[in-house]
Amino acid sequence: MRGFFRLFVFVLLVSGWSLAASALHLVRTPGEPHWLGKVMFIPKDRLTFKETYVDMRRWSPADVATHPLVVNRLAELNMNDLVSKALSFNSNANVSTPVIETVSTPSAPSAPRDSSIFGGGQ
Repeated sequence: MRGFFRLFVFVLLVSGWSLAASALHLVRTPGEPHWLGKVMFIPKDRLTFKETYVDMRRWSPADVATHPLVVNRLAELNMNDLVSKALSFNSNANVSTPVIETVSTPSAPSAPRDSSIFGGGQ
């Protein structure tokens, strides 16, 4: 019984950490100390394991185009300066402040919502 309880707690912890990892971007940007930079957690707009860890310390303008999920999420949260700082710290690129545009996907019109918690009409 004790072994089953330990296994249950272990599975519960691993599944919780997995859910947390699917809901957050771990972003490293240039900063002090130089070997670590600035580490921040940014919430994702949907649960996915894509781009859970992003290291922006050596980004080039091509990297901005290859990481649209993170760049769009930073733009939605008004954190465009992080991308600009990451690009300006890269000594190999001669880059001015990039223009970051969010890409919006049209969604289907939603059905009218019921005011009742039971789903029935009025």
